[in-house]
Amino acid sequence: PQRWRQATWRGKPVPAEGYATYTLTVLLPPRSGPVALDLPDVYTAYRLYANGEVLAEGGKVGTDAASTRPFWAPQVRRILATGDTLRLVLHVANFHHSKGGPYKEITLGNPDELQLRLDTQRSLDFFLTGCLFMGGLFFLGLYVYGRRDHAILYFCLFCLTYSYRLVGTDEYALHQVFPNFSWHVAIRLEYLSLYVGVAMFVLYTRALYPVDSYPRVGRVMAGLCLVFAATTLLPAGWFTRFINPFLVLMFAYIAYAIHVYWLAVRRKRPGAMFALMSTVVIMIVFFAINLEYFGVAAPDNLLLFVGYVGFFGLQSLVLSFRFAFTLQKAREQ
Repeated sequence: PQRWRQATWRGKPVPAEGYATYTLTVLLPPRSGPVALDLPDVYTAYRLYANGEVLAEGGKVGTDAASTRPFWAPQVRRILATGDTLRLVLHVANFHHSKGGPYKEITLGNPDELQLRLDTQRSLDFFLTGCLFMGGLFFLGLYVYGRRDHAILYFCLFCLTYSYRLVGTDEYALHQVFPNFSWHVAIRLEYLSLYVGVAMFVLYTRALYPVDSYPRVGRVMAGLCLVFAATTLLPAGWFTRFINPFLVLMFAYIAYAIHVYWLAVRRKRPGAMFALMSTVVIMIVFFAINLEYFGVAAPDNLLLFVGYVGFFGLQSLVLSFRFAFTLQKAREQ
């Protein structure tokens, strides 16, 4: 599998927009037992036939933008294979995204094992989203009924914004719950959850350690994030082109945040060590996610889950120490 822009056809580069047909014949061993296919999302619509019968669909394939409806919904489909031959035909169409084609591997295997793996990943996504969303509401209450600490407010907004990304990307667990959810709305929420989430974390770091950070750098980075967020008002075929430059900006900011937290540790700020540890963890998580995004390697889903839990847990400890430190100062005064 590869994106169309990475492929050539008859010696010429393939454009991102268009439609294509893929065929594959699989020879099954005798008495192979039941089999199934783990079907990932495709840029941006597909229909799969197995031995002449429609096995699965993601959106609606067509020969132009009007007849194509994009949708992303990874799924596992059991195959009623008779005989020793499995003939697969895959139709793919893209007229709405800057990338086109099947970019992830289709897995053939035991139906129960494949379904369990997909269900487990989606369960972890929903669990983590629930924890993050409830944590955001908790910090929102702490801000409203507390001392109006802006660091708590920005972290709350970061949690609430980023919680969508956990169920609105990768395995697209939310699309399983809402199969008729508009793809055009979903992809904008997917990109906004990243752009706005990073902007909130930029502002959070500046409010957390204002003396150790560089205000002008923080304002520029937050402003750039909001500029990227504004691009989602454009058609999807345009604003999806800007994600790679933003990923460069995101890693530059993470490196900047590590520098700020390292200064805060050296100056013995409350909770600075937890902030530094959490930022190193999230850099590793984002690095692993981008390895999968660019097709280099697929990280273990449990490792990503532990990384996210570690990051949000450590950041919560930072705010807890900050809150406790404030109470201690007030008690002494």
